[in-house]
Amino acid sequence: MSGHTAAGASYANPRYGAWELSSDRANIARAELKQFGVPSGLVDAVIGRAELEPFFANDPYMAANERVQIFIQKSAPTIPPGFEF
Repeated sequence: MSGHTAAGASYANPRYGAWELSSDRANIARAELKQFGVPSGLVDAVIGRAELEPFFANDPYMAANERVQIFIQKSAPTIPPGFEF
C-alpha cells in the first residue's frame, strides 16, 4: 500500500513534508484496514511516495493525485513445478 501527495504543497513544519504526509496517509489506511478485520500479515509494505507518481501526470498539482493505493492479492502466487526455496 502506498500513500501519495500532489505536487506544490507547502508545509509549515520544515521537518514534515510530502514524504512524511504520504507515509502517514498509507499507514493510517493500514491501521483502518486492521481495525476492520484485515489481518496485518496481509500487508506486505506501507510506503510513502510523496509526489513522485502522480495519477494525473499531466497535472501533478491536481488534488486527485493525493491518494492511497492498495494492492490486494486474492490468493497466494502459484509456485512453478520444481522450484525450490
